[in-house]
Amino acid sequence: MFSGHAEIGALQSEGGPPGRLQILGGTVRAGSIYASAPAQVEIGDGVRRAVLELTGGNYFSSGRIIIASNSVVAGRGSIAGFTNSGTYGTLRSVTAITNASLEGSSGFDVWISALGPATGHSLLNAAQPLPLPMVLGGQLRVALNPSFQPQASNEFPVVMFTSATGAFSNAPHESRLKTVDNLASFLVLYRPNAIVLTDYRSTDLDGDAIEDAWATNHFGHSPLTSAEKAADSDGDGVSNYDEFRAGTDPTDPASVLRVSVTITQGVATLRWPCVDGKTYRIHFSGDVRSWRQVSDPTFAFPQAGLCEWTDDGRDAGAASGQMRFYRVAVE
Repeated sequence: MFSGHAEIGALQSEGGPPGRLQILGGTVRAGSIYASAPAQVEIGDGVRRAVLELTGGNYFSSGRIIIASNSVVAGRGSIAGFTNSGTYGTLRSVTAITNASLEGSSGFDVWISALGPATGHSLLNAAQPLPLPMVLGGQLRVALNPSFQPQASNEFPVVMFTSATGAFSNAPHESRLKTVDNLASFLVLYRPNAIVLTDYRSTDLDGDAIEDAWATNHFGHSPLTSAEKAADSDGDGVSNYDEFRAGTDPTDPASVLRVSVTITQGVATLRWPCVDGKTYRIHFSGDVRSWRQVSDPTFAFPQAGLCEWTDDGRDAGAASGQMRFYRVAVE
């Protein structure tokens, strides 16, 4: 499979002569997965984005289930026998992923909406005995439900293991990790059998919905008034508040979320500068009144700091010769 969307009850790769079941692009929602050694299931090819979404069934591999760079495994369920070099995505209730390695461009996205591992927040659980220690690397990201405000004493074990080596590159022991919206931070603790987020602190103590340090760094004070938030200090067409949300510099007109479009043989390609830690959404419309979101856009990264998406019909369906308008949202 190279593109599109598929919903299947069971995904199997049987044993015998070494075989592979490959999902090289698009999205697969699977109720169960089984890979019998020496066969394996491969998600992504390291270039195209592929998504494996677990829907809560049984997932087991005596062979290997491999997630390549730029690809994602998300949803809910448990997997035994797993190798990763992509990203675990927003695993809101995945309770067991064993034989796990987080390396290179990999990462783990944590969603916190309440206390309770695997119920109130994401948990990567590799605590059962493994042949080798769990390898930690890549980046850790955390998003906080706006309706939930933790107490400083609350603890959120987000990774559990019997033994582990390495560390998240952006979140070493006793560092502070900001949430993806930059409005809060957690203390990161590496314990003998777990990585724990604790000591929640707001970074917006004055309540203007902008990080205090960001406002002070760029404007010399915080809070910003409503007029200051709405102003466009560098004249690039984007308000100071929207520059904060996009992760761009409100005092540099060259630092801005701006989309360019090229048309080649009737196919549109969008490009824009992307910021590490931000999530981008693609919307399209035929009349600028009603908009549809591309559910799982396949992004390309032609160079560092640049995102690209091509409307070739795989993600958004064929345009059938009709005019299309696009917009890119960031969170």
